[in-house]
Amino acid sequence: QTPSGVTIHEIDVGIDTGNIISQKKVNFDKGETTFAQTYSRLKFEIEELFLEWWQKIESRQFVAYQQQKENGTFHRISDLPKEFLGWDTDIKPEIERLHKLKNGA
Repeated sequence: QTPSGVTIHEIDVGIDTGNIISQKKVNFDKGETTFAQTYSRLKFEIEELFLEWWQKIESRQFVAYQQQKENGTFHRISDLPKEFLGWDTDIKPEIERLHKLKNGA
């Protein structure tokens, strides 16, 4: 239930916790319905954002700002439930199925 998007941030001791250099919200098209499709889109968007910002980053011509801790999320493969059907699964029905399994419905 968090917005989808990509972020370029400074590196610090944590994972995805450094100050933000640039962010872009990503709205998925109706044709992007699987986990694999949305991952591919996010990968494309971060590459585009990096190319847009590279010269500013290299020359340190940017102002980074502190992250708002309550707005973002970070996910690991190990966070996936063992019942997950795979990356080519349609997102909405798979999330609904997993919620039902979790809640014993």
